Amino acid sequence: MVAMRGYRFFGATVAVTSDAPPVARWLDEFLTPAFEPWTGPAELTVSVRTDPAAHAALAATRPPGALPEDACFALDSQVVSHAAWRTGGRTVLADAKYGALYALEGTAAEVIAVPDSVLFRGGVMRVVREVVTTRALVSPNRIQLHAAGCEVNGRVVLVMGPKGAGKTTLLAYLAASTGARILTNDRAVAERIDGGFLVRGVPTIVSIRPEARALVPRLYRGMTLERPAHLTLAELEAATRNGDRPDVTTRLRLSPLQLARQLGVALGSDGRLAAVVFPAPADAPDGLAIERLSVDVAVRELSASRFGASSATAAATVFERRLPEHRPAQADATLVQAIAARVPCFAVRLGAGRFAESHAAAVLLDTVLAKSEAA
Repeated sequence: MVAMRGYRFFGATVAVTSDAPPVARWLDEFLTPAFEPWTGPAELTVSVRTDPAAHAALAATRPPGALPEDACFALDSQVVSHAAWRTGGRTVLADAKYGALYALEGTAAEVIAVPDSVLFRGGVMRVVREVVTTRALVSPNRIQLHAAGCEVNGRVVLVMGPKGAGKTTLLAYLAASTGARILTNDRAVAERIDGGFLVRGVPTIVSIRPEARALVPRLYRGMTLERPAHLTLAELEAATRNGDRPDVTTRLRLSPLQLARQLGVALGSDGRLAAVVFPAPADAPDGLAIERLSVDVAVRELSASRFGASSATAAATVFERRLPEHRPAQADATLVQAIAARVPCFAVRLGAGRFAESHAAAVLLDTVLAKSEAA
């Protein structure tokens, strides 16, 4: 039985087929609503085969000896590269982490995996995400940001900063305390439109550090698996049913939908960018300070918060090289200037003691949203 799906992200569309319906169901849970379901013609295709014989046959075409590695997935702090070779007119990449092979030709990608665990689903998601976001980001009117974000009545507040700045923890606190919908936990794409910016999240695995447990206990409540991100909600329930394992206390990895469920809120799809906040160290445990940044400082902070900026790579990925168009070199700088000029940006210092009550979250959101209306 072949399961068929389609997704759209801004103007980019992809059709996905899979010989494993559970993989298709997991993709739906993981990718939507950030990636809209799409039933029309698609410019990109991804096929998924969970066939040990097909995997072995393709792996057998690998040349002997050490192989060059090709840039595959552009993450924020690194570009993930895999051993690559050519066979039958296709480029093949071997992903040892997820136990999958990726075969690329033109606008088509095939993921071939041995279904001995659910981890290969992460490789499937990465391929689908990469082909769609890479295509969408060709537009000079779109920029990818390293940001978490929530949405209130169609207005988006992005939380930006480098890895370890506390973006996900602050997002979780704001959502759990106010009911704001979660838009994204790590990556967002903003598109300049009608004098403002439309924001959509980019689905990613949510990595929660153990110290977040003390600040937002709901993140860990009832979680007995460290890596449930590769399971659907139904599979997670079945895996933990009638279990007597203690709750996880180490790093936790969730899907976006699992994060929303833990916090008791919904996922959002998009919204107008209303404000940007940058977490900063608090002066006191019970402190809450919200400081409006000047345009010059906002430009500096936004520039440093572009997704992928810290990876400092100039090499195009194998997916980018297959595009017929390329992103203008100055697009990011132009959009950073526009965001800083039109969207209020703030440094926020929230003491650890304030996470125990919800009032500070409401004050923070109300304040930055009110200032965005006055801007």
